[in-house]
Amino acid sequence: MSSLGQDLKKEREVRGISLQEIAEATKISLRYLQALEEDQFELLPGKFLTRAIIRSYAQQIGLDPEKILQRYQQYTGETQLARESTIAQKNEIIVQKFKSKKIVGPVLVIFLILFLVLIITWSLLRSPQPTSQETLILTPLPSSRENITQAYFQLALSLPASSPLKLHLKFNQKTWLQVYADGILKINGLLYPGEEVSLEAKHEFLLHVGNAGGFQFTLNSLPGRRLGQSGQVLKNIRINHQSFRQYLYLPPQITPLSNTSG
Repeated sequence: MSSLGQDLKKEREVRGISLQEIAEATKISLRYLQALEEDQFELLPGKFLTRAIIRSYAQQIGLDPEKILQRYQQYTGETQLARESTIAQKNEIIVQKFKSKKIVGPVLVIFLILFLVLIITWSLLRSPQPTSQETLILTPLPSSRENITQAYFQLALSLPASSPLKLHLKFNQKTWLQVYADGILKINGLLYPGEEVSLEAKHEFLLHVGNAGGFQFTLNSLPGRRLGQSGQVLKNIRINHQSFRQYLYLPPQITPLSNTSG
């Protein structure tokens, strides 16, 4: 039975479309497209972006993206089952070896149980437990924007030009979105309520939005302002070191600094 990557390659070649043409049309790296056709999904950039790459590839060669994504989902599920089956077989082999050497007696069984209990207890004690402070730091969006201090904003607004831009989006409505990071297409398609995406750029993000009120976002952990109303279409939103301040939400008591990033 042919694999997903082999089938995609065959469909592309039948249509006389080259990988270079797909790369130029979708702005997807050629090495990611090659990894897709060779079923090397471990080389692709994360589960969410892998789905976006598969969707764009399928659209470019005239296939139904949803059907291709279903095959990808089935493939990843079967791969996980295969890994679990391999682990179970290895464990069974170990048990059989112990039995063949006749070392599984009542005393040894008790010893093994005590040993496992000690290992589990030791692992639990070593696992770092998150403090309330750590939990607050890891929260993507502040619980109350008005509680952000002026000192924090003044420090963050002086972001050096050499620092990367970090964009985190959290969707509460179905939203079509296209995002380029430093000219490379990162997102192109529909996002659904509950989904979250984090991206990073050295110089600039370019966004085209089909539902300006369908999501919240932060820039370098600072809450962004509402871009527009639900259903509103916005194009050519450029976020860079010179413009990112205008996309931040500022509580009334905060006075923005002038451009000091250089």
